[in-house]
Amino acid sequence: MIKQTTTPVKGYYSLVQFCPDYSRMEVVNVGIVLFCPDAGFLQARMSSNNSRAKKLVKTGELKVAALTAAKNSLANRFVHDRQSFASVEDLNNFALTLGNELRLTEPRPVKVRTPSEDLARLFNELVEETRKVAAMEVFQEPHFPELDATFRELAIQRRAKLDFEITVPILRRKLSVPYGYQNGVFNLVVTKEFSARDKTAMDSAMELAMEGDQVYKNGLKKPNDSRLIVVSSFNSDSDNSLITDVDSLLRQYQVRSVLPDTLGSFLHEVRTSAH
Repeated sequence: MIKQTTTPVKGYYSLVQFCPDYSRMEVVNVGIVLFCPDAGFLQARMSSNNSRAKKLVKTGELKVAALTAAKNSLANRFVHDRQSFASVEDLNNFALTLGNELRLTEPRPVKVRTPSEDLARLFNELVEETRKVAAMEVFQEPHFPELDATFRELAIQRRAKLDFEITVPILRRKLSVPYGYQNGVFNLVVTKEFSARDKTAMDSAMELAMEGDQVYKNGLKKPNDSRLIVVSSFNSDSDNSLITDVDSLLRQYQVRSVLPDTLGSFLHEVRTSAH
């Protein structure tokens, strides 16, 4: 019997991925499994079609019926063999036995309140949502993969916000923000790859500095309730003095500057302080 919870309990999710060629390691998410031992919940939800899987094979080579049958069989396994999964280790061990084109990622923890609703939410965020943009049908590595992975995991835990837009106070222009998190103030995390040309890089830094200054002074709802954080990368041809100047300019305008050599410590701070 599935227990409904009023307070969060620990659950685990695994992505169901289609991987037609292990040597290339190209995958698309075609489903998700949510396991919540304390609530007695184990269920998989699969994509309703195979359009994304077709992108990973040559035209006409995808065995659609076979893939659909494999997805259904995997989902049914969790229904008819529920007693075999008493712990997350059982789910992980089962994942290691899969030898066809479907694979399960290592279970990752997630807070669960209402299992069926949380399964639907995870499915929409991690499987269904990626189908909305045709250009993103096949996975593309983000420019800051560790940063992206950290915030996507925090978003699943409801400790971060992804891909939103704000209106910068006073300047009245839109700013696209890929990541946001709360730790006493609301932090707007943007990324920027600066040009090796001094003038171009400093112009970009000044634009971010002005936006950050207004965000800090006026806030999104009240003064000092928000702060802009810029995670930077630089061309290999960039002079060290340019990197120092960009960093210094941003800091003078109350913008937090995260340089490549401080990214690791910044991510550790985010993981421990975001709420």
